[in-house]
Amino acid sequence: MPNYKKDSDGMLVGKLQEIKISELVEFKNHTFAVKNDQEMQELRKSIEEYGVLEPAIAFINEEGNIELISGHRRKYVCELLNIETIPVLIRDVSRDTAILIMGETNLNRRKEILPSEKAKTYRVMIDAMKRQGMRTDLTFGPVDQKLNSRKDLSKKVNESEKNIQRYLRLNMLDDDLLSLVDEKRIGLRPAVELSYLDSASQKYIRDFYNEFDITASHAQAIQLRKLYESNKLNEDAIFDILSEEKPNQRNNFRLSSGLIKQYFSNCSTPKEIEAKIIKAMELYDKQMIK
Repeated sequence: MPNYKKDSDGMLVGKLQEIKISELVEFKNHTFAVKNDQEMQELRKSIEEYGVLEPAIAFINEEGNIELISGHRRKYVCELLNIETIPVLIRDVSRDTAILIMGETNLNRRKEILPSEKAKTYRVMIDAMKRQGMRTDLTFGPVDQKLNSRKDLSKKVNESEKNIQRYLRLNMLDDDLLSLVDEKRIGLRPAVELSYLDSASQKYIRDFYNEFDITASHAQAIQLRKLYESNKLNEDAIFDILSEEKPNQRNNFRLSSGLIKQYFSNCSTPKEIEAKIIKAMELYDKQMIK
């Protein structure tokens, strides 16, 4: 790979220029997915008609290569259209500053942002701000740095500190549960409560979601967290709480695990319980027909 030098006289740093797409390195641990969605189709149509109107942003990384900070979707479309170069502004910045630019530009420009993308982006941005603060102001203690980082980030991305704190908690969720948040099957506030549970409890809740068409309300998630913090949370309690009928549910029939547990001692998952109930009802119907 080429090793680019900072040259105030000619190429690269600080200058807008056409760069071969093949020379661009993807941003390390990029927190946004490049999806071929409606927004991407609109971008493709624009580039086909007018070309790339807004330059990408890059920096010279630790290995001396041109690493893309902002412009991954533009690069993707250009590759689809067999366009070999793209306009790039190369900034003379550190990796931590590059992380902040990456996060801020994507958060402020994208129309659709997944909760998981916000969670991961806020995490890396705050970590970068902490590292910068530790270098430039050694009078702050860890708590001060944490609070000031969140406050500064709030101004950068136009998000309340409270919401930033909530999104940061999503990083403590099981990946599959986090996917359910992205799919809007779990709301942000219930997800925050579930993030305090251990991995085994989160796994059981994930399995429950996969087997049944349910959603956890904020109140239910709070119940689960309280039981966990008092060391009383187990699979039966999770089943009972998530099976409770919500105010907006009608004509749904649920059985308490306490009532039916004696009949399912050899069943370890909700799917096995469901299968046994169905089989029992089939046998009952056959007996009644006789």
